[in-house]
Amino acid sequence: MLIRILIALATGGAAAFVVPPVAAIVAGWYVFETLDYLMALRQSGAARRAVLIVYLLPRAASTVIALGVSLAFMPLSQALPLAYLAMAVLEGAYRLTLRVSARELLARAREALDGTRAENRPQHGALRSTLGAIIAILSILLSLATAYGYAAREVMLSPRFYRGLVENERIYDALIKVAGETAVDIARAQGPEERKAVAFLSEEEIAQAARLLLPQDWTSATLDRMLAITVAWLRADDAQRVPSISLPIRDVWRHARDATSLLLDRHMAHLPTCTPDMPEDAYCRPEDMSVAAYVATYKPGDLARVDDVFALVPAEVDLATAVTIAPRQLGGLVDALGKARQWVRLADRVLRWMGVASLLSLAALALVCASSPRATARWVGVTLALIGVLTWGIGWTVVN
Repeated sequence: MLIRILIALATGGAAAFVVPPVAAIVAGWYVFETLDYLMALRQSGAARRAVLIVYLLPRAASTVIALGVSLAFMPLSQALPLAYLAMAVLEGAYRLTLRVSARELLARAREALDGTRAENRPQHGALRSTLGAIIAILSILLSLATAYGYAAREVMLSPRFYRGLVENERIYDALIKVAGETAVDIARAQGPEERKAVAFLSEEEIAQAARLLLPQDWTSATLDRMLAITVAWLRADDAQRVPSISLPIRDVWRHARDATSLLLDRHMAHLPTCTPDMPEDAYCRPEDMSVAAYVATYKPGDLARVDDVFALVPAEVDLATAVTIAPRQLGGLVDALGKARQWVRLADRVLRWMGVASLLSLAALALVCASSPRATARWVGVTLALIGVLTWGIGWTVVN
């Protein structure tokens, strides 16, 4: 009995590498039943012919017919459960025919099978109970770990979870810092005049400009949309390197003009009056020009430089293109997203195998405790009830 159980579980575990859990359990149960018939053939003595005709030959013929027809219309993962059902129907119809035409042959075969099962069934109830208790505890632990693993996965891949993080002020400050650094790098890359102008800005002014560049309400709404796309990308199993996020450059351009305008107004209003001892490239206001006139004269040209930066950029830019524009700031983000997706896929594989193991443990429990239908129902039923109660209890504790 124990050897047959181990062979059946090994078959189901091996099948789980290529087919889903239900099909793997069906394969294991098929092997267990077939081994039962083979053992009956080996130990039945004079009734071997009856066992061969009633059980083994129909099993071979119905397997070939049912599995062959199923594989012709569907993949293996779907064909195995359907083929087993079809095989059971064919065998049932065959034995129903024998009940009418060969009742004595059927009775001898059933008697030989029942005798073999009784002979090979473990006789020590304590051993069977101990094995059942061990397997039941293992099944409970596996089921709980699998259930809460899937629950944690759903929480971690929920946009609502990250939406709460985005609303955190420290997260927004970190985004502002990245935005300020990116804007300064892009400005310095435009030419010596821009580098010279950036050198006059203090860290507080850069942070204030970055807050105008990424207003909090607009940033929250934009990140909310991007998070939904990113979570869907993390869940997907494709070769796309980055999420299909489009950055609203037109909005950023409008915000950049506002931030630049504020900085220009502040600095132009406090420029010193030009004197003969100042260098030719010094930032100063001509003595004969008022502040308003100076702003009206030079501010449009400075704002036009901002327009020139965005002139060749489309209204929306996908993330892959944005990385090529600002690799230092966004390259790390893309690497982090790639690692996160690898971890999600690994977690999915681990949870899938944990689910297979929990189902196989329940099947093993049913096989080990199969001294009678009532004993099987009692062991499996109590185990499932404990799994349900513990799952509810832990969930209630976490929520409250």
